[in-house]
Amino acid sequence: MATITILGAQHVTTQPPDFAAAEEVVLHLDRYRVAGGDAISLNTIRVLSAAIGFVLPGLAAAAGANWYGGGCDVLKFGGKVYGYLRERGATPEEVAAAGMEAVQMCAEKMFPRKSEVEQRAGFSGPAVVAPTA
Repeated sequence: MATITILGAQHVTTQPPDFAAAEEVVLHLDRYRVAGGDAISLNTIRVLSAAIGFVLPGLAAAAGANWYGGGCDVLKFGGKVYGYLRERGATPEEVAAAGMEAVQMCAEKMFPRKSEVEQRAGFSGPAVVAPTA
């Protein structure tokens, strides 16, 4: 069970709503990164906040962020989540840190770990075959 710490509390996460939502976050993050610096652009923080909203749907709902009802717009969805978090005292750094954890969860939705693939496929490892005489 994965958790994210935000607003001074640990929150149990869920999987992003679907593959397309996870992909949106991962691709947008790459697009909006600020090249060559530690500064975080407004679009980047919105994308990170969208990732938080995807893995903490209760928080997204409290923020009034609706992925499907909002036209599946990463920046609008993330902006709602970011505003909600900032109004409650979260710093941009705290949002960015939690957002990066959430982005990792989105990336894992896109590219599952080898153990998850093996488990879903029912793979039990290489068979050991005894030699026959």
